[in-house]
Amino acid sequence: MKTSVEVSMYPLGREYVPDIKDFIDNLKKNNSISVQVNGMSTQIFGNYHDIMQVLTDEIEKSFKNHGKSVFRDENHQCQFNRIDATKNLVVKRVAITGPESTGKSILARELALHYNAAFVPEFARKYIDNLDRPYNREDILLIAQNQLIYEEKIAQNTDSYLFCDTELIVTKIWSLHKYNSCHPWILEQIEKHVYDLYLLCDIDLPWEYDEQREHPHMREYFFNWYKKELEDYGFPYRVVSGQKEERLKNAIQLTDQFFKNNND
Repeated sequence: MKTSVEVSMYPLGREYVPDIKDFIDNLKKNNSISVQVNGMSTQIFGNYHDIMQVLTDEIEKSFKNHGKSVFRDENHQCQFNRIDATKNLVVKRVAITGPESTGKSILARELALHYNAAFVPEFARKYIDNLDRPYNREDILLIAQNQLIYEEKIAQNTDSYLFCDTELIVTKIWSLHKYNSCHPWILEQIEKHVYDLYLLCDIDLPWEYDEQREHPHMREYFFNWYKKELEDYGFPYRVVSGQKEERLKNAIQLTDQFFKNNND
């Protein structure tokens, strides 16, 4: 799929000019894309996957070489931020995952309230609600990328727990089931971006209709798939069951016990 992306790098202060020039020069060295520069932004033309791969590589390289900066993708309204890792050493990241209609969003919000901690909403829901067409394979990649961007932005404002309503195994399963393939970037980030704890929501809640939910008769199938993925990756997880207040109580007990055991 041919596309164009307009990228801006901030701040635009004089001391950042060499960093910006270096970033643009590196973009131009990639023969798979075409680059045009104006006073405020850089336009990149080419195949969608080629552009995203080049941007991922070059932004990561810029962060490593030049330190703090911000890149803004004007086309997709997403932002790449350099993260100060020293601010996140004590943050305990908990991913709430599992099949459709298992109370992930409610549980993530309630846990954040209980621990007086930060909460990361699901990017996909709002993104798909705003689409004026059916979603496609490229949208799943974009959703995954923005989910992590959103998470890192929120992580900068907490020093305790971070409860995330979804993680990238969700996009992997979604993509494999829908298109029988998953973008390599998602697969790579699943192994790089590991959470301290994964709370896998059980399918013991009644199914609730939602326009974005697609598989009411495959809940057990997907639950087992999620469980297998977590086990195959070797990620620490606990299954959360129960109705309403009991579900939250169980999640709190599992979270407290897990971190107590791992801090002893």
